[in-house]
Amino acid sequence: MQISLAIGAIIAALIGFFGGRLSRNKDSKENSAMLLNALFGELLHAFQHYYLAANELPTSKSTNGNESEITKRLNWAKYGEFKSSNEFQKYGFLSKNEFKDLLQLSFLLRNTDYLIEQYLNDINIVSSADLENLKNRMLSISNSSKGLLEFIVSKYPEFDLALKSVEKNNK
Repeated sequence: MQISLAIGAIIAALIGFFGGRLSRNKDSKENSAMLLNALFGELLHAFQHYYLAANELPTSKSTNGNESEITKRLNWAKYGEFKSSNEFQKYGFLSKNEFKDLLQLSFLLRNTDYLIEQYLNDINIVSSADLENLKNRMLSISNSSKGLLEFIVSKYPEFDLALKSVEKNNK
């Protein structure tokens, strides 16, 4: 009788242990999928945002009164917070190089917003060369985002259609 109670207790403990472990694994996989979706979505947004913002930015100040158009476009070009930078420690699926690229992209996004704010604070000192450099910077950010997106697609082909859709719209 005591042996069967002990065996029953052991079986119950094993069921509880493995059941809890399976539940944690399922939760972990769902959380990882959610983080991957969020990262992919934000990278897709940065890719498209800076591609469009760069191509809409006037690069000539030759016309008087163009400052209001430039101011409007600069305001539109600001990205805001790169929310995925709050979750870096959870992107274990990235290689060392892609992880480094993601960190650099985060800094580029932040610093580009600072640069745009600087230009907006005194639009009269912004030259055509400054605008051209900003446009090239934004295109570089867009390309960096695309590189990370292509890496994710290489590991998770189910994202390919979303990337191709945005690429098509960017042409």
